[in-house]
Amino acid sequence: MEIVVAMFLLALVSIAFLPLLINSLQLSIRNATISTATQVLNGQLDALAATAPTCAAVTAYGSAALPATTDRRNVTYQPVRSVPACNALTFPATISVDLEVRLTGTTVNDVGITTTVLLQEAG
Repeated sequence: MEIVVAMFLLALVSIAFLPLLINSLQLSIRNATISTATQVLNGQLDALAATAPTCAAVTAYGSAALPATTDRRNVTYQPVRSVPACNALTFPATISVDLEVRLTGTTVNDVGITTTVLLQEAG
């Protein structure tokens, strides 16, 4: 009889922890998605940092075609660059560049950042 009661109590405790387990798995999936999107965004920032500080180079950076990345969970990460026109500026000048990673296949919001770039010349 004690074994049946012990098994019943163990089952009851297991059922009580089930929502906690489900919630932690959902949170892990969300964190993995945000982490991957952040890595893609950091790659875009690194590419911007490697670009020459000229209006022409940054404009070319902004108009480049960017491939999407899909992970094993079928979440697609599409980087998007938004570079304003800079040819009417007096140099040196700064512009704000918007970088974003759009996510499809998940309920997680898109990840984005705005950074300031110092341009030395038009060329």
